[in-house]
Amino acid sequence: KPEWYGDAVDRFTLHAAERSGEDAWGIELGPLSSVTLRCIRPQKKDGKVIGYIELGMETDQFAKEVAQQADAEAITVLRKKYTSKERFEKGKEVYGFAGSWEAYPDFVVLSETSPGASSTIGSWLAEGDLTAETKVFNIKQGEKTFLCGTVPLPEASGRDLARLILIRDETEIGRASCR
Repeated sequence: KPEWYGDAVDRFTLHAAERSGEDAWGIELGPLSSVTLRCIRPQKKDGKVIGYIELGMETDQFAKEVAQQADAEAITVLRKKYTSKERFEKGKEVYGFAGSWEAYPDFVVLSETSPGASSTIGSWLAEGDLTAETKVFNIKQGEKTFLCGTVPLPEASGRDLARLILIRDETEIGRASCR
């Protein structure tokens, strides 16, 4: 985004690297509701910090890789209280977020590995039962059984920011074990 050149960078990870003079990393919320894993490395010359290199990876990329390894679908959700409808809608234009602001009371879907994957856990998301701990549970939908797991994505500053949710269709595994 060349038009954003010169903007002030006011992020927890950058401040942590400035204070310590060492690498700093963590998950941070961007101005348009993106959730990004960032790593900041101070660049030194003659023992003095002369600048910083920042590398960021959107969590949807990470989620895709985890889902592929787990043979599952992945959904990334953000707590609405840390953003606004306006910021999310602008982020949806820029980043192509999967969800709609109105779908759930407390969370908004940023990404899902397959369109409609979030509908599998829609009623669960509507209840807002996303505690700060990792959680594993089953959901039944008709004849199908899904194994679901949530992984907290806390912000570097400590806020309970987002979740990575993995969903795996276990229907055939369950049928095979009953034979």
